[in-house]
Amino acid sequence: TTQVARKAIRAVFFILLNSIVILAVVETGLWIYTGVKPIYDLEMQKYATHLKRPGSIPGLSHEHIPNSEAVLMGVDFKINSQGFRDAELPGAKDSNEYRIMVLGCSNTVGWGVPSDSVFTVLLEKKLNRNLPGKRYRVVNAGVGNYNTRLESIQLKEKIRVVQPDMVIVHYYINDAEVISPARPGFLARYSCLATLAKVRLQYQDFEKHFENIGAYYLQLYSDTSAGWKDAQKAMLDIKELCGKNSVKLLVALQPDLHDLSINSGQYQCHQILKKFLI
Repeated sequence: TTQVARKAIRAVFFILLNSIVILAVVETGLWIYTGVKPIYDLEMQKYATHLKRPGSIPGLSHEHIPNSEAVLMGVDFKINSQGFRDAELPGAKDSNEYRIMVLGCSNTVGWGVPSDSVFTVLLEKKLNRNLPGKRYRVVNAGVGNYNTRLESIQLKEKIRVVQPDMVIVHYYINDAEVISPARPGFLARYSCLATLAKVRLQYQDFEKHFENIGAYYLQLYSDTSAGWKDAQKAMLDIKELCGKNSVKLLVALQPDLHDLSINSGQYQCHQILKKFLI
């Protein structure tokens, strides 16, 4: 009857209204909570939306927005005009200056670390203190969510700007992942709840497919892995580019701290990496 239909519509309306109110309360609570205590996944999303943009050159999925800044993980995160989380780099290179350009991902850029405590800053200070005679400048070219392929593209674009005497590839075990261009949607940009829900679903999917993170890493380095093939080619491209420009090349392997044992998938991955690099 018409009266029954009206009651049903009214019930559905109140259920939807209550759901909206609950979601709004949870969303507001998350915004307030993150203002006091940062949540890693939400801070990463903030980083992606406020300090990154689509790459300006072919093949580069994303890059830092020059002269942008935000507070991430409770610390100031400022990007200079060259797109680096570093001090401004003078255009003219002094004849007595030795420049070291460090390529890498969030481990390199210093995620959650105050700018004056990032390892590239500490390395620069130590070199200048212990090796007098030259002015050492260590340029942090790290960008969150970069892999070796993206770093090779970045180096081709930036090598003339930085004019390095040495390039260090700060390699992390997940650099053999394939990074696809992606722009966060409306909900991901503005909703803490939607971002957390998406990440939790991804974690659940991960746990269904892999026994542990070491097993996940190990499959990245199989002979059929497209990401590992890309990483090897990118490393060779970096080597060739450095050779053409008389730049010394070093590779620093960043260990994954989840499991440092020789029985771990991580250890096996590092053995594969060392064999290729040597």
